[in-house]
Amino acid sequence: MTAATGGCMQAQLPLSSPHAHLGDPLVYFLSIPDTSSRWPRKVDPKRFSQGWAGEIEKQIKPARKWGWKRFLIWCPFGIEADGAIHLDAYPRAIAQAPFLTQDFVEAWKPVTRQGCEVIFYGGGLHYLKRLKRPAVLDRLDKALHPCLAAGGSVAFDASADVAPGTPEATALEYLTSRGVRWYVEAWPQKSCPNLRTANWVCDNNLFMTVKRQLDSHQPQGAWAAPLDELTGECIRLATPAPPSMKEQSGSPWTWTGKVVPQVVKEGYSIAFYLNELMSHGVSHVRLALQASSGLRR
Repeated sequence: MTAATGGCMQAQLPLSSPHAHLGDPLVYFLSIPDTSSRWPRKVDPKRFSQGWAGEIEKQIKPARKWGWKRFLIWCPFGIEADGAIHLDAYPRAIAQAPFLTQDFVEAWKPVTRQGCEVIFYGGGLHYLKRLKRPAVLDRLDKALHPCLAAGGSVAFDASADVAPGTPEATALEYLTSRGVRWYVEAWPQKSCPNLRTANWVCDNNLFMTVKRQLDSHQPQGAWAAPLDELTGECIRLATPAPPSMKEQSGSPWTWTGKVVPQVVKEGYSIAFYLNELMSHGVSHVRLALQASSGLRR
């Protein structure tokens, strides 16, 4: 069953758990840096010759027409030369790659105002260690200013080990007090009870590995919080299909028909680590219908 919303076809998804956000567990993933690039921040300036407005015109607006309304933007201000994802990426980009910062807020505001969730994925909270509260809030405000001004959510790399009473915990409490939706990566640790209600992003392969370790009581999974105690949304980041599956299916995208229904049936959201999704005819409607079909079985 589909319904027209804002000129887009939206599939209505039945939910199998409260984890799915806003009734839509499907998330469109867009990577900004190219890890093999030699450009500052690992982003080719030619890609942003028209600024963020041009990038949104090329990537986000077509996705909206195909029904996508949730977006995970990986490292919008690029990454370090050594591949590190730094919390201070925005201040650094101002000096190193200003084309990533100049029209950011103005370009993204119309997207979030249309009711889309845009999750800006950036550096980890461990960069705040040993800072006092005033310094934590000041640094956080400077690092996240454009993302929050644009109306976005934020996700923090390698931040599933934030313990109570730490500067990192102070940062998350501050964002919560401001009404900001935030996510940590990856699986929350058992030693961090304050993350039991956190939203989290986890590579799907890692998710399946840790779940298998927990289910079979393997010592390797002893660090992970029990899945039934985690009440926040979990977005499982789907990596491309293995070569064997691509060869069998004849298309590198056919595998989504198997992955999506299973993930949604289990009560989780799923993001696609694929920039070329739409060019291969994989629309939000098609995936939503596949997911819905899987839930009815």
